[in-house]
Amino acid sequence: VTAGEAAVAADAILFSRYGRYYNAYGPTEGSICASVFQFKDSQGTDFRNIPIGKPISNTRIYIRDGGGGLCPVGVAGEICLGGSGLARGYLNQPELSLEKFVPNPFEAGERMYLTGDLGRWLPDGNIEFLGRNDDQVKIRGYRIELGEIESALQGHSDVNRSVVVSKKDIYGNDYLVAYLEKRKYVKLTPSLSEYFVYDALLYNALTTDEKRNNHYKQVFNKLLNDKTVLDLGTGSDAILSQFCVAAGAKKVYSVEIFEEAYEKAKKKIKELGLENRITLIHGDITEIELPEKVDYCVSEIVGSIGGSEGAAKLINSTRRLLKNPANMIPKRSLTKIAAVYLPDKLHQYVFDEISEHYLQEVFGQIGHKFDLRLCIDGLPMENVITNHQPFEDLDFTGDINLEDNHLVRFEFTKGSIVNGFIVWLTLYIDEHEVIDTLSGQYVWLPVYMPVFYDDTEVEAGDYIEANIKRKLSDNDLNPDFIISGQLFRKKHDPLEFSFQSSNHEEKYCATPFYQKLFENEQLRVKEDFSVNHLIDYLKTILPDYMLPSHYVAIDELPLNSNGKIDRTRLPEPDGLELSVGN
Repeated sequence: VTAGEAAVAADAILFSRYGRYYNAYGPTEGSICASVFQFKDSQGTDFRNIPIGKPISNTRIYIRDGGGGLCPVGVAGEICLGGSGLARGYLNQPELSLEKFVPNPFEAGERMYLTGDLGRWLPDGNIEFLGRNDDQVKIRGYRIELGEIESALQGHSDVNRSVVVSKKDIYGNDYLVAYLEKRKYVKLTPSLSEYFVYDALLYNALTTDEKRNNHYKQVFNKLLNDKTVLDLGTGSDAILSQFCVAAGAKKVYSVEIFEEAYEKAKKKIKELGLENRITLIHGDITEIELPEKVDYCVSEIVGSIGGSEGAAKLINSTRRLLKNPANMIPKRSLTKIAAVYLPDKLHQYVFDEISEHYLQEVFGQIGHKFDLRLCIDGLPMENVITNHQPFEDLDFTGDINLEDNHLVRFEFTKGSIVNGFIVWLTLYIDEHEVIDTLSGQYVWLPVYMPVFYDDTEVEAGDYIEANIKRKLSDNDLNPDFIISGQLFRKKHDPLEFSFQSSNHEEKYCATPFYQKLFENEQLRVKEDFSVNHLIDYLKTILPDYMLPSHYVAIDELPLNSNGKIDRTRLPEPDGLELSVGN
């Protein structure tokens, strides 16, 4: 049961899969819950707004027009409550009590509460919530309910949330501005860290990942003052070397194997005037020597799977250059795994333009097409449907085994569909500063392993027993991973599975999932958000006088401390419009 904010269709569909899902409505003055609507996935997503349902027992709901009469079906009016659930009034506020709790003109001897909310009856007897009556404005002579426009906007598949406000132009005329929070789609992208296709865009993503950077800075500030440091794989911006200097390191040796990144790092260090503090070295860490042993080694050579870039072998090699071989930052890379289900039709999704570009870069570098490792972006936490287990655990403070084999057991926590596994990085910069790439947005994305292509049904209590094997690929640096085992279900025979996530093995379209992903070798590009399509959609629902003049897309609508949209913090539309209507 959810209440308090308008229900979102995607959430309603999600929750209804696990049992009964209800969208409830009711103000505190009406005993919290006054009406309830049971949503079923079979009802589809045709609702512009998930209804708030019908009155519960001993509660009456009236929808009144401005003159106090009852509104017919389909006509918006104020939602008013009657029945046993009403409060007596507001404590020590008799005037407000008299204003809001009035005699019920439809039931003699009873009171009626004026909610200030807007709604309308639907033909099936349910009620659709439309916002607040204090959001009513007058535009070009027409009275408009802003909540009705917001409901229409949120019925569009690309809009997560919206808010519509009225503003005045320089002539004093009112106009409408729609602020849109675009829906974040779950999408697949090629995994890149293990393939060394770093370019300016990817290096910039690492440099500007403030959440990640702050974790590193906290540890550097504690440990590196007056120390000598080795920065392994410094990259074109030498960003960790810069942080080391800022933390008080007296000398930093920065090693970069790729010539283009090395040249850019040299230019950056010179621009910053740090040549006397940072010594840049072009070479392979397994072969170079330093003029002295250092106090600490810092690095960011971890991928979405911690060791996928070859971190185990490279860090093992680095120990010879340290006074204390255990002084590694980060200290540990723990990659976790759990079973997941994917949003409907994700297997029909395609790479966007940027992902397609990097896909071809990887294929070009490796020299052949193959079923490369995939990352998944935007997967909700509720799609994780089992406990998690260790996928790979690398302790950087001691010698790391380059290959490993271990057993895991997953138990399903709810009934669902299982499509595969998600694998994500948990990076311990130290014991206190921990990066969890599933619970927060970082440059590293979780990896998706499409083990069960066909929708496979499971129940709570079903379980998987599996073996996870890590072995070096033929380049003797990057690991391949194999997960194999059985799915045990109460109502079915055990289902055996085996999935290999290779670094570059020459297998192309080897499974139904990859066949679908690469079908016809033509990767279609999903069309970006189009405000023109949005306006065309609104015109099928709203009259022209209710169409906003300006549309502003922002990543997240500002919220107040109660989790509701804070209209006072919405940006001014000037210069932000996606489009300006007529």
